[in-house]
Amino acid sequence: MESARSVADMGFQVYLVEQGDKLGGQAWNLVVSSGLQLPGLLEELIRRFRLTPISSCCSLHVKATSGFIGNFASMIQTSKASANWIRRHHHGYGGQPYKPEEYLYGQNPMS
Repeated sequence: MESARSVADMGFQVYLVEQGDKLGGQAWNLVVSSGLQLPGLLEELIRRFRLTPISSCCSLHVKATSGFIGNFASMIQTSKASANWIRRHHHGYGGQPYKPEEYLYGQNPMS
């Protein structure tokens, strides 16, 4: 959820797919010996997360992902037997190729 918030804060549209039936995943099962109260921290994190424009869906899992930078497709399937479906979701942002300037890269007439 923190990563999704960070990406959304950069101006990107974010979809969070949660395999479990509630946000937080396996963090709900963690035991910390320092006395830290994880349920309270998770509840606060989820409360702040819900204030963001991020779309989240529970009881789903990513069955497969394919593609390349800027053009990915993921197959998302429900985890519930009562409403079993698979959907293809297209996503990805186009990156820019790295154009090095070191060592006179691209400036040699022989290359």
